[in-house]
Amino acid sequence: MARSFGLPFPGFYDPASVSDFNRYVKYEKVEASALSARSDHQVARAATDSTKIALLAIDVQRTFCDPTAQLYVGGRSGTGAVDDCRRLCEFVYANARVIASIHPTLDTHRRAQIFHPAFWVDGSGQYATPMTMISLEDLDNECRSFDRPD
Repeated sequence: MARSFGLPFPGFYDPASVSDFNRYVKYEKVEASALSARSDHQVARAATDSTKIALLAIDVQRTFCDPTAQLYVGGRSGTGAVDDCRRLCEFVYANARVIASIHPTLDTHRRAQIFHPAFWVDGSGQYATPMTMISLEDLDNECRSFDRPD
């Protein structure tokens, strides 16, 4: 017989509210629910696991996952990152007995990084407009202009 790793969803989990980033999280209720679930479902402390399994969640910060944020990743469906967040929550509950730790990454996006228009300034000091195609030839020509003495 296969061992079940999953736990039931807690009462505060609502799949439809995953994209509601303005909702107030009552952390004391979340912690109380987690402690109760650990007791009710005989979940051992991660510190006692002989094998440590970590979950690495990459780029789950709000700016990628919130449909109103500037870097939202909608994907083909338009709801890609929201769907990913829902699947991630459900994956955690499905595997809660074997996940010892969760490590979300957090990118920092500064104004002058390569994917922001302000990074791309032409020879006359103009910033690239959104969706500007910049070819290797454009870069070669622009770089050559920096090498020429005035």
